Amino acid sequence: MSMTDAWSAIEEVVPRDRLVDALAVIAAVVPRDDGDDDAEWRRELVDRYSTVRGFIELLVDAVDFGAAEAWAEAVAALKQLPALIGRKKVDAAEVARDLVTGSCRWLVFADPVNRLGAVDKAAHTFCVLERPHR
Repeated sequence: MSMTDAWSAIEEVVPRDRLVDALAVIAAVVPRDDGDDDAEWRRELVDRYSTVRGFIELLVDAVDFGAAEAWAEAVAALKQLPALIGRKKVDAAEVARDLVTGSCRWLVFADPVNRLGAVDKAAHTFCVLERPHR
């Protein structure tokens, strides 16, 4: 089912403006840090994006990242970073959304409840860089 078809089916039941209002209420009551203790330092890291931005392509080119099958998605996301850096807008459909967990969700996705639309490129970058560290 395409996204257009999905929205059409949803709007037959609930008008889009009511759905948007309901999602806003949910977002307001859901904890912004998803219960992890790392929310604060992650927010601070995003402010340092310009410092690491220039090194990401070099990192991906210089290091031959490999991983067991369980980490293949994280390595693929890491290798995708240079292609995303130079762009003004990155859509949520273009990133490995399952890798964005915990307090990262609130930083990466403008709407972490349904994770549609644009992502914060800097926050996404740090989220992906953190995965191999784990």
